[in-house]
Amino acid sequence: MRLKAIKENFTLFFIAFFSFSGYNAGLAIIIGLGLNTTIVYSIPLRIFSSLLMIHYIFKHYNNLKSRNISSRKTNILITLKIFAVLYIIKIILSFGIFGPLMPYSLKWFEYVLYFLNFCVLPFFMFSSIDFNDNNKKVILDALILSGFMMALVCIFEYKATIFSGHMGRLGMNRDEGNTLTPLALSYSASLTIMLCIFQILYKKGMTFKYKIYTVINILLSIILFLLGSSKGSILAIILCIPLFFVYSKVATKLKLILIFSICVPLLVYGVAVSGSLLFDRLQFTEDNGDITRGVLWDAAKREFWQHPIIGGRIEVSSIYPHEIFLEILMATGVVGVLLFLYVLIGAFKRSAYMCKRDYSNIFIFIILIQGLAQSLVSGALYVSILIFLPMGLIFASYKKNNLNLN
Repeated sequence: MRLKAIKENFTLFFIAFFSFSGYNAGLAIIIGLGLNTTIVYSIPLRIFSSLLMIHYIFKHYNNLKSRNISSRKTNILITLKIFAVLYIIKIILSFGIFGPLMPYSLKWFEYVLYFLNFCVLPFFMFSSIDFNDNNKKVILDALILSGFMMALVCIFEYKATIFSGHMGRLGMNRDEGNTLTPLALSYSASLTIMLCIFQILYKKGMTFKYKIYTVINILLSIILFLLGSSKGSILAIILCIPLFFVYSKVATKLKLILIFSICVPLLVYGVAVSGSLLFDRLQFTEDNGDITRGVLWDAAKREFWQHPIIGGRIEVSSIYPHEIFLEILMATGVVGVLLFLYVLIGAFKRSAYMCKRDYSNIFIFIILIQGLAQSLVSGALYVSILIFLPMGLIFASYKKNNLNLN
């Protein structure tokens, strides 16, 4: 039994760790070494993680059948399966019947594999776990540690830019060479900061060492936040803050006010000292790419109106619209967006109920909001792991033998 628990903990920890920040930390190392990121790192990691998730799902399949699962969860799982099949069919059709207006950014099977690895498998794996305190702790610890490692790696890799006094935004200086995208830094930072604040506010019995680790993690993540300078990550933080006020007691609210009274001036000071373009990026100008994004949105809308029922192509102008609902409408039409909304709205309703019953579940809601905020301004459906992972974890609580959440 002990060995079995270790194996299960490893799988949960590994998948959670490399779901987002951990993957980007490894990618930064490979880029720094000048190696081929796809062959040396991305493909082997994705194959291994997919095999781990498939093994975990099949291992728990018989257990799922034997449990008394609510009809609500059954409906959710069926709906997600239908949506996944529809999207995969549309990928294939986009390279066949519809035919590309321009070459797509990936091959058809790459879209399928990305969608399976980032969306479908994480959803079904995490929806099949035992929803208990140990598993939740393993997942949360992995996510926070991955953010910490991401910060350490990136500060080391980009130290010349960070401490130059005119940081700007990662990737703007040609002398930097190959780098991660600034979005990877910014979103990893916002997720880590919010999860660390959650720990400070709600974790009971924190040791002094863990408190120091959490504070250092926040400070390092703020540096990444400045270097990434993304509007989407600011939106992600703004949308998460109300959760702490809604699901907390008066003492926690006062603690939160104290935390932000320290962090906000520190952030402003950091922008001034480092030369970060964080505040400049808040302005909607042609220089930061918003005009281009508007063109993509218009193209996605036209594609949807031409094929409103089940959608048209999965991309327009060889790129996704950078807005998940427009992308789903464009690719799968009204049918697809209704299927997706049924699952997403169900996740939000369940999250609200879970957090009300037990504040320790707030971190799951945080991940979901971070993922949704990211997908509203950047990123594509087929790599939206920060939406599908927490949704799977949310629906894992729909077991009738889980007395705490019924």
